[in-house]
Amino acid sequence: MPVIGHLEGNCHVYVDRAADLGMARAIVLNAKLRRTGICGAAETLLVDEGCAATHLAPIVRDLLDAGCEVRGDEPSGRSIRACGLRPRTTGTPSTSTP
Repeated sequence: MPVIGHLEGNCHVYVDRAADLGMARAIVLNAKLRRTGICGAAETLLVDEGCAATHLAPIVRDLLDAGCEVRGDEPSGRSIRACGLRPRTTGTPSTSTP
């Protein structure tokens, strides 16, 4: 039986400006945390600038509450802080976070 397999993922989740917030939250959590040990687990979250003000902070809060380490670029950090969130910080980066 032929099988397609790979060992290294590079999985992105994109949240479009027209995305329903509830659906986006559920999809991101499932994509990142359902099975963290597989190569299909999401590694990157891309959020359209058109909905970042309303969608980014709730999604990041969900990930943090679920125990996920979140890292972002400076624009995403500003957006998250503007919503009143203070992401937890860690020491040295780890490659084994979910």
